[in-house]
Amino acid sequence: MANILLFSKNKYQFSDVTKFLKQHNVTSFDNINLLLDFIKKNHIDIIIIDTCQMTDTLSVCREIKYSSQADNISLILIVNKSQNNKDFLKYASAFISVPIDEDILIATINSVLLTKNSLDELSENNYALSTSLYRLDVLNKTVTALAGSLDKTELIKIMTEGIEKSLSYQLCYSLVFNNPSDIVLVINSVHSISPRLEEAIKFRAMLSYKDLFNITPFKDDIKIIKNIKRKEFEYDLNVFNFDTALAPINIKNKFFGIIEVFKEKEFKSEDIRWFQTLVKQATFPLQSAVLYEEIKEQNIKLEEMEKKKSEFFSIVSHELRTPLTAIQNAVKILLSGAISAMPDRANIFIKMIERNSSRLLSIIQEWLDSVKAEAGKLDYNFSSAAINPIIESVKQNLSNLADEKNIDFSIETDNNLPSLYIDTKRIEQVVTNLVSNALKYTPNGGKIIVKTKITDSSSIKNIPDINDNFISDKYVVVSVQDTGPGIAKEDFQKVFEKFEQVKGTLSRSVGGTGLGLFIAKKFAKVHNGFLWLESILETGSTFFLAIPVLTNEECFQMQLHHDISNAYSDKKSFALLTLCENKSDEKPYLVNFVNKLDKENIFKKTTESKYFFTETKERLYYSFYDINMNIQIFNFVIQKMIDLAKKDKYITKGKKLYYSKTIFPDDAGDSENLIKKSRKLLKEVIND
Repeated sequence: MANILLFSKNKYQFSDVTKFLKQHNVTSFDNINLLLDFIKKNHIDIIIIDTCQMTDTLSVCREIKYSSQADNISLILIVNKSQNNKDFLKYASAFISVPIDEDILIATINSVLLTKNSLDELSENNYALSTSLYRLDVLNKTVTALAGSLDKTELIKIMTEGIEKSLSYQLCYSLVFNNPSDIVLVINSVHSISPRLEEAIKFRAMLSYKDLFNITPFKDDIKIIKNIKRKEFEYDLNVFNFDTALAPINIKNKFFGIIEVFKEKEFKSEDIRWFQTLVKQATFPLQSAVLYEEIKEQNIKLEEMEKKKSEFFSIVSHELRTPLTAIQNAVKILLSGAISAMPDRANIFIKMIERNSSRLLSIIQEWLDSVKAEAGKLDYNFSSAAINPIIESVKQNLSNLADEKNIDFSIETDNNLPSLYIDTKRIEQVVTNLVSNALKYTPNGGKIIVKTKITDSSSIKNIPDINDNFISDKYVVVSVQDTGPGIAKEDFQKVFEKFEQVKGTLSRSVGGTGLGLFIAKKFAKVHNGFLWLESILETGSTFFLAIPVLTNEECFQMQLHHDISNAYSDKKSFALLTLCENKSDEKPYLVNFVNKLDKENIFKKTTESKYFFTETKERLYYSFYDINMNIQIFNFVIQKMIDLAKKDKYITKGKKLYYSKTIFPDDAGDSENLIKKSRKLLKEVIND
């Protein structure tokens, strides 16, 4: 049954139409204003307009179409056969001529209704498709935004915005349970909310919290965040008459929060599905955010524990070393004979005290070094030095131990070795550890030989467990060979691990902390070197230490890498300045200029300041950097340098001096890239 209106000024026409269309609801009007008012208040399917006695048919059609433009209302015109109907075509769905034939009228009505229903269905499908496409777009953008954040509050905000775009709600609240002392209620509303509505929402959230998760309501100290769009109108308790949708927010089956939306119009089943989908999509990044925060908290705790551990070890080491040092000094005085001559038997015991106190001090130092090495807190002092004097010093220090066991301890050094860029103290410690181990495990009457030689990197590339991080073509290799019991191949890597010792009865009898080789490997790595061993059971073992032979450029890069790492770990600032000149210039200028900078005390060098001269085929470089130099001081130094350069009498026409500056921590990271960036940014200072 259709709702049909008849607009006619012929009362007989109404009688005929009503009689023919008795199966439909037919209402008649002869006043256009009443007709238009009726259309606005009621659902109409078809309007029949009798044009036979009308002179303003076009204007009537326009007004009806304008009033009903939001609805799919069809127009049928009753016309005379003699009328010109061309102007009505764009408004009418059908025409009926007078006199009206019942069958033709009914057939026309049915045809128009069929078309109208098809159009209504098509329109509804188009609307549903358009809505689905829009919501899919919202979902896609929401998921993308969710993936870009690890902040829980921000994630809830993104989810709420997505729900608002998809459902067009009037009010929404989310209760987020970060922890018992951090509970947040976020209220998003189209209009302002009254104070009592705010309290009611908080109470409602608490009840939902309890009902959903069976948890006793928390304290009334919830933090409330309100996001209001428009304030010209205020919502009150009538909001609770709206339709609602509620969903829990769970992370790994654990409670995190709840969210509820209020909508003036009734939610459709598809609305609820979209609501639940968006809430579910937010749980995955929320899970990542929670895990990220847990990891951060655990890392902070681990850092604190590591710091406390290091402090504890430092305190214990200090407390142990202080009395041991006093004992050693007292023993040395007694052994020196400064007090009085002592019986031979007393000398034996005093020497025993000296030997064991030295051993205990060595153990304490190894323990402390291992802790600092793992924490990256060991200090290094690199310089250009020869390796052979270090080998000779180690032999001199350990010869007495070799003599006690009647071990043939010798060295074979290559006198043509190049200088190495090393921390002599640390390298001596590595060699001492290697020789001490050899002395421990070599039986009485055995043999130990220490050798030095230079070799190509190709000769050590195929050694197992050596990575391919070779920074030089040439390496100086120190080898320590013994005639001890040897080490099984499966134990090669274990001996370099912390607290590990070679298996066998001998390892237990010689004692030790199992830290010597662990520390030695750490020191070798710091020098961009390698430490490995070769061994045959019942024959002996040979430990090898390879240290790269570096150019000035490579030394600079290595030093820079260590200083950057230290500055980064200590949260210090870092300033790098590079000066350069073309080698093609007639007279050298850069060296003279740097000397003048030193003379004028423009570079006020500290213990954390370093400088290097390096060169390429085309240019000569001077690099200066300082730890703990802030940007204000750095810019002041550069300005003073420029002022001096402009006054410098060495400058000749056409000479160029360039500079670049790099500030840490913004440019923190790989030292090689930092050098490249510094040189790429070179700017011209002087161009006379």
